[in-house]
Amino acid sequence: LDHDAEITKPAVELFTKEVLKGKVPEEAVAAWKRLCSEIVADLTGYYLLGPCSILPLVNMSLLVGSVRNSPIKFDGEHGAPTTRILMIRRLCGEDGIDAARINPQLDALIEEENSKAAELPKPDQQQRTLVEEFLTRFSDAVKPAIIQELKERKFKQFTAEQYRRAEVLSQDLAKGLPVGACRRYPDDEIRNRLLTP
Repeated sequence: LDHDAEITKPAVELFTKEVLKGKVPEEAVAAWKRLCSEIVADLTGYYLLGPCSILPLVNMSLLVGSVRNSPIKFDGEHGAPTTRILMIRRLCGEDGIDAARINPQLDALIEEENSKAAELPKPDQQQRTLVEEFLTRFSDAVKPAIIQELKERKFKQFTAEQYRRAEVLSQDLAKGLPVGACRRYPDDEIRNRLLTP
């Protein structure tokens, strides 16, 4: 999507023009384009699938983190998983999505990474904080251009109502009620059967 639509280019141009308001070295612009491309990926996943889009990253990070003694670092392109979780949570807050069901997974990774970060020397801890602050600011600056592009491409945005519906389906499934069964009865009869103990 980003390769075809070149979303990062105008988003980074907007960031350099409106936020930094000055001439920026070409190397910095190239680095921001790489960063922005990852933000496009995260935002697109969230836009289409909601907060559950972050779970593959969380699960992978938990597995990788279990064999490491230090927290997962910012590699110059991908934000630390904890930073990306923070961004997704902020989006959920803006969209009125209650992601309580996935919070245990998110919190498990955050706790693990924070406990490892607490063992780092103070300068390294301060650097992690600065990187997180920059990435949050950068993401906020480029987000409108990315969301606008997704809307113009007529992608259907995941909504809080869809998330609530998924919660109901999940609860029904936990009770042994089939979620994707073939229809055998009209709606009224299905409702009666489901609501009758």
